[in-house]
Amino acid sequence: MIDRAIEKTREGLVSVVSRLTCIATHNGMDRVLKSASYFRISALERTERALFLKDVNSYNSYLHEITQAIRYYDLSINLDSENATVYIMRGIAKYYLEDKTGAVSDYNLAIKLNPNYPTAYYVRGIVKYHLKEYTSAIIDYDFAAKIDPINALIYFKRAIVKENLYDYAGAIDDYSRAIEISPEDARYYKGRAKINEKIGDSIGATADRHKAEELSAE
Repeated sequence: MIDRAIEKTREGLVSVVSRLTCIATHNGMDRVLKSASYFRISALERTERALFLKDVNSYNSYLHEITQAIRYYDLSINLDSENATVYIMRGIAKYYLEDKTGAVSDYNLAIKLNPNYPTAYYVRGIVKYHLKEYTSAIIDYDFAAKIDPINALIYFKRAIVKENLYDYAGAIDDYSRAIEISPEDARYYKGRAKINEKIGDSIGATADRHKAEELSAE
């Protein structure tokens, strides 16, 4: 259900585009469909390069594209104010514009419309983590995990928050659960290795690092 949305990733936005396209096609909202172009992979790749190279013109173009996308989401909401997914997508766009308060507000609306939508809790948890509201972020990830218990990303994100709360045992449990669900993802081993180092388990840390390196090399 959650494709890697948010966490500075492109994959999450691909999912967003897919969802928006389905909504727009279903409702005949041709203008709304245009907003998908503002989240295309090529634009995000250009943005990443622009940030790395400090290309101001490219970065400004990126900001313009995201702002335009929000306008189309606004239009979509005006046409159908009961669609939780569009609020999530607008919240993601706001997050990319550093409007974290606005993002949380949209995620709150999505949850109000659909209290059993794990993605809404997941993305809200991410924003709360960046706002350093760690306890609140944990609560959101708990809800997401309860609704979608076989999504490794939820446990991965919750482990990161637990690490910030110095709950190392809880973090290891979550990394281990993520590995159990998705054993081919090197990030989970890297995260667990980091915690193992902190608690003095050098053998476990070394094993996890080697596994992460092995997966990364494939």
